[in-house]
Amino acid sequence: MNSKSSKSNESGLSTILCNSLSEIKHRLASFPNLKPGNHYNSPTPTLGLSVPQSRSALKKGYSFLRRPAEEILTIFDYIWNNAVYFEEMSQAIYFYEKKTLSPREFKTISDWINRCDNWAHSDGLSSIYARALEERPALVMPVLQKWNRDRNPWKRRQSVVSLLYYSRLRQRAPEFVKMIEMVEALLKDPEYYVQKGVGWTLREIYNLHPDATLEFIETNVKSISPAAWQASTEKLKPEIKQQLMVKRKSA
Repeated sequence: MNSKSSKSNESGLSTILCNSLSEIKHRLASFPNLKPGNHYNSPTPTLGLSVPQSRSALKKGYSFLRRPAEEILTIFDYIWNNAVYFEEMSQAIYFYEKKTLSPREFKTISDWINRCDNWAHSDGLSSIYARALEERPALVMPVLQKWNRDRNPWKRRQSVVSLLYYSRLRQRAPEFVKMIEMVEALLKDPEYYVQKGVGWTLREIYNLHPDATLEFIETNVKSISPAAWQASTEKLKPEIKQQLMVKRKSA
């Protein structure tokens, strides 16, 4: 391929990417009564759309969704990394959240965590990563284990929430020991949203392994942070939770 042809292809791709993002922007901006602001306490601004409104925009379909899967991935990767508003970025999550990912798709979408700065996008990515972990554990688990020790707090949160997301959605799950080791590594993490992820994950592990998880909670009753405590004990019987609270408050 000569340089002239290469430049022409690059120009064509650039036009496709820009037009695709523009299509999303116009679709979302067409909703009435927009209230731009910051609804997730993050650097990423919001248009003020409800989740059902945002999802309905994707459900109507975009012209670029008629392209081959690899091109769609390139387009959504561009949108995730170049969109301004939360809802624009969310279109990429909604598209992939129930899909079986190829290794290339997982590699690309796993990099989206680098732009995550709020719990809502974190949860949405968790739904994608947890499904990918179930389907391709040898590919995904090493990534989560690496994130478990990362300096980026959103990667640390992702490392545990993505183990199950919601246990009721999983037909296969990682071994208890492997999951609980990753949770234990974050018990003293100083970040609030990491701790919220710890509590969430303990609750979901409890759904699958109640006895072993209760033993872990009892052993670490004073180490579980306030931010993680409520979710981690949510499914416990009231009398057990009360006993744990007594231990938690004792000197």
